Amino acid sequence: METRQITDEERDALKEYTVEGPVNPRPGRGDYRVTPALVSTVFGDGRKLMRFEPMECNDEYYLVLVDSEIEFDECGRAEEESIYAAFWGDMFVAIEEDFGNDTDPDNWDQEDAPCEHYRKHGECSYCEDYKQCEDTAWPALNMGGRGFECRLEAQMTEDGTWRPNEYTKARIKCMTAKI
Repeated sequence: METRQITDEERDALKEYTVEGPVNPRPGRGDYRVTPALVSTVFGDGRKLMRFEPMECNDEYYLVLVDSEIEFDECGRAEEESIYAAFWGDMFVAIEEDFGNDTDPDNWDQEDAPCEHYRKHGECSYCEDYKQCEDTAWPALNMGGRGFECRLEAQMTEDGTWRPNEYTKARIKCMTAKI
């Protein structure tokens, strides 16, 4: 699949999807803070905005512009075969190029490691819960032995505007009310 870099116009058009802030799209569950990270590599025609989210992590996720041919089911989940075949490995490379990789200590220099333990001792203790480690910084890619979920966040309409899915629409509405 062809790739290119995101344009300033595309970044501007996607601003409402990249806002950090508190959100409560489901009453009774409490607020949480979302932290999206827009990947600068565009895959294919870039007419769909895909949310690439580490499992069990509603608050930190990558946003990737993907080809309009990528298929999503009626719940907005990506059809895995279409992603794996098209650009799965390239997407990880793009995220690492943009944000780094804090998963693999072999990639770390002792002085610049995201983990304080590694900086002090030259080895990684592999924290039990990476979310508790204040030294590993989002949005550096952290596989942490977890899977990922891919969802349709929005798609470009024929007139060039972005149309969010229903969940995204509710989240944006909640966020703008709190900001």
